[in-house]
Amino acid sequence: MVGKGRDRFSFYKYPEDVSLEEMAALEEVVSRLRGAKEAAARTASPPSSGAQSDLLCTICYARPADTAFVPCGHHSCRSCILQHLLNSKQCFFCKAEIDSVKEIEPNN
Repeated sequence: MVGKGRDRFSFYKYPEDVSLEEMAALEEVVSRLRGAKEAAARTASPPSSGAQSDLLCTICYARPADTAFVPCGHHSCRSCILQHLLNSKQCFFCKAEIDSVKEIEPNN
């Protein structure tokens, strides 16, 4: 929290710890988050019930959690799972080795 008379935190104040490449990557993430926030505000719908929000991907909170890891069964949206599998073959929740992914039936 920024108090009266206090400077805001900035990674730029730590050039020996944070590389320019890391700063560029962080700025890209922030830019994408701002864009997503603005897009969500433009298409905002009435507040959803808790049951509906439970159906959302717990990684991006933007799409339905419609795909599950096999064998552990943890689920997320297909987009987040496929992106994750480019870098890792482990579940991002429990670290189980992933054999495959499967689509989740809407009533499950």
